Order: sequence, then structure tokens, then C-alpha cells
Amino acid sequence: MEGDREPHSTDPAGPVPEAAACLRSFRACFNSGRFYEAHDVLEVLWLPVRRTPEGEIWKGLIQLAAAFVHVQHGRSGPALSLLRTARARLRQAGAAHPWVDLPAAIALADSWEARIEGVTEGGVGLMLAQDSPQLHPPDR
Repeated sequence: MEGDREPHSTDPAGPVPEAAACLRSFRACFNSGRFYEAHDVLEVLWLPVRRTPEGEIWKGLIQLAAAFVHVQHGRSGPALSLLRTARARLRQAGAAHPWVDLPAAIALADSWEARIEGVTEGGVGLMLAQDSPQLHPPDR
């Protein structure tokens, strides 16, 4: 079935091994606040396709996770920069992807940017204790 296929690279050799498992692991790490680990997990998908449109999606999600590493450490400036960069990459990808809810990821970046702006450097880290960001697979 079309919705059950794994994400693929543009490499004629075929699909990226275990891509669906990487995405599930990325979401599990991200949703449990292990943003650095989420970033690491997704690099496995990104590296082989980094110069393709699909690579831009993975890089955008990596940057989104990295933004929250900075939030955890109370660094609003780098967090805001990465949220903006991630959002721009994800917007370029378009509205539909079979394995990533791009509009929800973009909305997450938008909402956290608005929340972080104007907060002092140290106060940013406290925000995660009140509300942890979540990413979910798209509705099929």
C-alpha cells in the first residue's frame, strides 16, 4: 500500500535502510524531551540525502530538535535562530509528506518562537517544564 512505504532517498540503490524506524525513534526521543538524541537519530536519514529536497526535510527536523536543546539550556538566541531556520526549510518542502506532518512541525516552530521572544536567557529553559513540544506522524 502507498501509505506503508518507507521514506526513500533519490539514490537509485533504493530506500534508506530502516527509515521508518529512524523516524519513529526520532519522534520518541523528541516527544520525551531527549532532543539531542532526536537530532542524532535523524542524521542517519539526512546524511545520504542531504543534497536533495527530502534532505531538506530531515535537516529542518534536525534543526527543530537542536532548537529545543538550546531551550533546555536556557539559550533563547540560538533557539530562536534554529526555530526560524527549521521553519524555513520545512516550509520549502511543501504541505504534504507521507511520513512527516510538516504543517504541525511548522506550527510548533511558530508557537515556540512566539513564546520564546522576549523571555530572558535563563527563563527559556523553564518553559519546557510547563509544556513539552510534541511531534506526531501525519494522519493517514
